[in-house]
Amino acid sequence: MTKDKTTLQNKWERGAVAGGVWGTSELLLGSLLHNLKVPMKGYIMASIGIALLSGINARWREQGLFWRAGLTAAILKFFSPSHKIINPAISISFEGCLMEAGQKILGSNVFGFALGGSLALLYTLVHKFIRMLMMYGANIYILYATFIEETAGVTGLKSLTPVAGIMIIASVYAVWGCIVAVAGYNVGRSIENKPAHMLYIKEIPVAPQVQSEPAMGSSPEPSFPWMAANLICVIMTFIFLSENSVVIPMMLIFSVYTAVRYRNMLKKFLKLKFWLPIIVISFLSGVFIYAADGNGVLSVVAISGGVRMVFRAYFMALFITGITFEITHPVIRNFIQKRYGDTIKTALQTAGITRNAVEPIFAGRGAMKNPVRTFRSLVTTAHSVAEKQFANVIIVTGGVNSGKTTFMLKEAERLSFLGVCGFCAFAHQLEPVKDKYYIRNLRSNGTELFCQRDRTGKFIFSETALQYGIETVRRDMKDSKYVFIDEAGKLELKGEGWFSLIKEVMKTDLTVVISVRDIFLHDFVSKFGIIRPAVINVEKI
Repeated sequence: MTKDKTTLQNKWERGAVAGGVWGTSELLLGSLLHNLKVPMKGYIMASIGIALLSGINARWREQGLFWRAGLTAAILKFFSPSHKIINPAISISFEGCLMEAGQKILGSNVFGFALGGSLALLYTLVHKFIRMLMMYGANIYILYATFIEETAGVTGLKSLTPVAGIMIIASVYAVWGCIVAVAGYNVGRSIENKPAHMLYIKEIPVAPQVQSEPAMGSSPEPSFPWMAANLICVIMTFIFLSENSVVIPMMLIFSVYTAVRYRNMLKKFLKLKFWLPIIVISFLSGVFIYAADGNGVLSVVAISGGVRMVFRAYFMALFITGITFEITHPVIRNFIQKRYGDTIKTALQTAGITRNAVEPIFAGRGAMKNPVRTFRSLVTTAHSVAEKQFANVIIVTGGVNSGKTTFMLKEAERLSFLGVCGFCAFAHQLEPVKDKYYIRNLRSNGTELFCQRDRTGKFIFSETALQYGIETVRRDMKDSKYVFIDEAGKLELKGEGWFSLIKEVMKTDLTVVISVRDIFLHDFVSKFGIIRPAVINVEKI
């Protein structure tokens, strides 16, 4: 492979990693904000995306990473179970490109990242305005301008003009975009070049599948004539429907056929939250625009103007829905597959690996309680994925009573949904002196007495407990991704204890998590011939 091709591949790998983190945050955090009914969630998610990209690229400062990350995250959006895909995917792509533009203009430094963050967040405002302009026509700006003028008259703020209002809002967005980009950049630069202090999966077993809503009937085949018809209707609606009601009957007839064709995609039209803003804006349009011209609120002119806005919004939403369906035509898919198939496949595989790596971080109970630590973990894990710092063996180390077992239990619980087996060791809580140790199975919570002191103070180990631990791990690891083995050390260095079990599981593709006291760490790694283990010292995190 030539140097240029290698460089391009590295750029795509790093961009796909960043896009994988961004796309996963969109899927998981976006769903959470949606379920919690958080307002302005689009702007919140854009801010999070800007901070993540800045933090991940702060160390590399790679030209071309941002737009590749945006494209990858946009593609991952299509694996979301939500029906709202096209608009977010477009926004994500443009935000990545605008962050790239900022880096191109001012360079791969904090100033370039800040400019890119400002441009990206400003785009969310522009995107919102374009959508409303398409849905409601020029009347939406007239309504806004009239509202601003009325507000200025009531408050006495004569300097408050429609243009000034837009500039104020845009300035807030630009400043906030700059702040989150610089914050992400600074956190990213402060992270040392070392493997992540989190546990992650090495590889993705299968490509993610699109989750779709249950169909209410058979879907039609995509068609270029229907795509052209929907596009023509969008243009006609945009041009003619603002001031002319003559085209409404014709559009209404065609919309019936369109609604029948896309009936599987029209659930949103049955929801009140789709119609409520349309009705409210149409009513306000009648009050502020047409009634202000000398017509009554209930005059024919005001009512017809409001009705036109309702029909315009409905037609636009319906015909754009049609275009998003028809654009999946096999000819288009085959062209993209043939032209960009290998690149897309590689990017999605890398993004899939990244998603598997960072999902446990989002799933952790402390993810929301300590967002800075979560952010650092995401950035560090992204670097580890991109630089292929994967290990079959992760060693949790520390001194006596340093919290190794507690850390193991927390990680096992956090990763349980991915498949965990093994055991942890614990002392009897009622005894002041730790003379007895038990092992607890992480799946069944079954316990066995592992060892106890004799009269001379020497620990006597139970063969029954050893056999129990080995048999349960062999049984449970068939459907697991992680194997936890607690308190390995002096016994295993002699070839006893869990020695044979550790050798056995290290031959598999599973990630093995072992706790070892710090004084035995070097000898343990040498004894088992572990290459590049990921070492987590619980006393340093």
